[in-house]
Amino acid sequence: MKKTFLILSIVLLALASQAQHIYNNGARIVSGGSDSYWVLDNGDFILTSTSATNLAQLDNLVINSNSSLTLGTVAAPAYLTVSGTLTNSAGTTGLLIPPGSSLIESSGADAQITFNIASGEWHLISVPTSNATSGIFYGHYLQKHTEAANTYSDLTDPQEVLTPMKGYALWGDLDPAYVTFAGPVNAGVKSFTTTYSGAGKGWNLVGNPYPSSIDWKASAGWTKTNVNEAIYVHKDAATWASFVGSTGANGGTRFIAPGQGFFVQAASNGTLAMTAAVRVHNATAFFKSSDEVVPNLVRLEVSGNGYKDEAVVRFLYEATAEFDGDYDAYKLYGDVPEAAQIYSTGSTPLAINSLPETDIVPVGIKAGVSGTYTIAATEINDLQYTTLEDIKTGIFTELANKTYTFSFDKSEDEMRFKLHFTMLGVPDAKSVAASVYSYQKKAYINMNNMVKGDIFIYNIAGQLVATKVSAKGTNEINLSNTGNYIVKVVTDKTTLIKKIFIQ
Repeated sequence: MKKTFLILSIVLLALASQAQHIYNNGARIVSGGSDSYWVLDNGDFILTSTSATNLAQLDNLVINSNSSLTLGTVAAPAYLTVSGTLTNSAGTTGLLIPPGSSLIESSGADAQITFNIASGEWHLISVPTSNATSGIFYGHYLQKHTEAANTYSDLTDPQEVLTPMKGYALWGDLDPAYVTFAGPVNAGVKSFTTTYSGAGKGWNLVGNPYPSSIDWKASAGWTKTNVNEAIYVHKDAATWASFVGSTGANGGTRFIAPGQGFFVQAASNGTLAMTAAVRVHNATAFFKSSDEVVPNLVRLEVSGNGYKDEAVVRFLYEATAEFDGDYDAYKLYGDVPEAAQIYSTGSTPLAINSLPETDIVPVGIKAGVSGTYTIAATEINDLQYTTLEDIKTGIFTELANKTYTFSFDKSEDEMRFKLHFTMLGVPDAKSVAASVYSYQKKAYINMNNMVKGDIFIYNIAGQLVATKVSAKGTNEINLSNTGNYIVKVVTDKTTLIKKIFIQ
C-alpha cells in the first residue's frame, strides 16, 4: 500500500534541498542529484502551501509510477509552479488537483483536475485538459453559445470534444457536484478565433484553459486583435460581473479563475490568444473584487428585495462621451425580476462608463417588480460633488453624505435619474433652465422648476430637424438618424445650447 506524506510548505522543500531526501514510512521525496531535480517515489504526497504568494516552486519534477502528488485539499488549496519539466509516469492518478488548487507547468502533464459545481444555477465554464468531452458533465445540462445568433444550444452527444479556451454554459443539476477532468493539462499558447456578425453582436464566449488563474492585465502574453477590453462573467441569475482597464463592477476583477468562462465582444473578426506568461497563482473566488483604488470614480449601487447591483462612472482623459472599446463595459442584465439593475448612459447603457470631464451623467434603473429601492455611492474617489437628481420627484441627494430611497413602478421611464458632478449643488442646479441628454434614438429635455421654453434641434449641418414650442416638464423627441445634434432651449430669461449624440 502507498503511504501518505505531507509536505507542509515550501520551507520543507527548501530543507529537502539540503538533506537530499525525506522519508516517511517508506514514502519519500528525493533530490535527483541537484537542487533543480526532484523525484516523488513510493508514496502518496499531499502538498500544502499557505497562500498563492507563499507557493511551492520546483525547477523539475518527476512523479514515479508508484507515487502520486495531491495539491492541497478542498479546505486548504495548494499552489505549485514547476518552471522546467514535469514528468508524470503514474498517469492521471499521479497528479491530483482539488477545487481551488493551482498548477503552473509547461509540459502538459497528465492530471486529474476537480471543479466544484454549485447546483440549481447557470455557470460559464471552460475545460482545463486537452481531451475533455461533453460526457464528463453527465447529469448536468451543457450548452454552447453561437455569436451570430447570440443564442445557446444543448450539447447532446456525450462524445463531443470540448475545445480548450472555448466557453460553455453549464446548469448544475446535482448536489453536491464535483466534476473531474482526467488527461493532459492545457499548457503553452492557446488561441480562439473571435467573430463579429454585425451591429449589437460580436459576443464570444471564451474561457480560461489553464489549471491556474490568468491575469487579463498581464504585461505580456496576450493577443487581442479586434477585441474590446472588457470581460463579462455571469455571477448568478441576478448579476453580471464586468471588468475593464483597472475597474470592476459587481466584483469583476483582472484575475480569471481556473475553469471560468467569460464573454468578450469583438469589434470585427479577430483573435484572442494567450501564452503561458498570463498565468498566475491567485486565490480567485470567481468574483473577487479588485483591490486597486481607481481615481476619479463613483461606484453606484441599487438595492432592494434582497438584491444589489452596481454601475461605475469614472473620468478619464483618453475617453470619449460615446462607447469606448478600451475603457467601457456594456450593461448586461440579470434574469431575476425582483433584482433592480442600475446603469449610466452615453449612447447605450453601461456598467462601467469612462468619460472625459463632464457635468451630468444620465442614470437608469431597470426593475421587473414595482417597489421601494435605494441608490447609494459605495465608493467615491477624488470627486468633490456627486449629487443624484431624481427627475420625477425633483429631489437632489448628495451621495457622499447619504443614500436615496424611492418608489419605482416597473412600467415607468428607466431614465429617471441624473448624476451631477459640478460645484453647483442643489440651489444652482435649480437655476438651470433645462437638462439635456440622449439615449438611443431619443433626445430628452427636462425643463426645470416649471419653466416653459421653446426647443430647437439642429443636425450637424445646421438644419432644423425638430421643434417644440412652450415645452415644460420632461420632453422626449425622436431622432431617427445616427449622429451629432445641437439642442437649443430658449426661455424668457436664458438660452441653453448643448451637443448630443444619437446612436
